[in-house]
Amino acid sequence: MAQFEVILIGTGTPLPSNDRCGGSNVVLGSEAVLIDCGWGASRKLMTSGVTLDRINHLFFTHLHSDHITDLPDFLMMRWTAFGSKQPLHIYGPEGTREVVAGFRSGLNPDVRYRIDHHGDKLDPHAMDCIVHEIPATPDATFVATVGDLTVSAFEVDHEPVKPALGFRVERAGASVVFSGDTKRCDTLVRAAKGADVLVSEALHIGMMNAR
Repeated sequence: MAQFEVILIGTGTPLPSNDRCGGSNVVLGSEAVLIDCGWGASRKLMTSGVTLDRINHLFFTHLHSDHITDLPDFLMMRWTAFGSKQPLHIYGPEGTREVVAGFRSGLNPDVRYRIDHHGDKLDPHAMDCIVHEIPATPDATFVATVGDLTVSAFEVDHEPVKPALGFRVERAGASVVFSGDTKRCDTLVRAAKGADVLVSEALHIGMMNAR
């Protein structure tokens, strides 16, 4: 029996695509963790069969738009369509608090409209975002326990984006590592040592040179 399930939700780039969404992955154990929340992630999560109210912990590798901009849709759909009653814990590098505060502030009018319309059918606490800014360390460092999943973070090389993180998620002796956006670097090599699965960024040089 598999120790965990990994679903690649979005594998696109910042460039427009008809068939790929922004960066996003989900790991399923006794609970679920979402790694990044790029454009279209919420819609793709629903087609994957993962209900949004199952996710109470979101981890950002870095703050490029294609990894974060579906957060408002994720929050609203998790709350209104799936009836979540839990706040969302958001983990990410320095700057995450600023990003989340901006997105959340932009939703305030709609939150008020929906509470006025639906009353106590919606729990406003589910729109709360509890932000944890993670230090970028050269070796994988414990960040959180989510059910039976253990999440560690490490720094990767995504210049000029700094800091940028990768994550290692473990359950019952099995592990998956997410590189985030990076070039080859020793911190990733060390963090991925012994992992069962490595979800690594790949860059199409020809595509980049054509833009």
